[in-house]
Amino acid sequence: MSLPAVIRRLPRLHWRGGSPAQIVPDEAVCELPDLAPDLKVVARELVPAFCALDAAALRRAPERALRWLSVAMPLLAVGLVLARLI
Repeated sequence: MSLPAVIRRLPRLHWRGGSPAQIVPDEAVCELPDLAPDLKVVARELVPAFCALDAAALRRAPERALRWLSVAMPLLAVGLVLARLI
């Protein structure tokens, strides 16, 4: 059963691992044969570290959003009370 479109557009609080991101698209390797050795070095040396750090950042993104909300909501409540009293 598929979720309604309104609910599907909401951000997810739990990160689900997807396909790893590519730094250099596969088409670029085919189009630029002179850079093929350099792109192989990039794929061997940089891509694993990039994918690990990218996945860690995606896992922590909801934590940052919730941390911001935990500060913003009390400030908003205090602001509303002050506005009501004035």
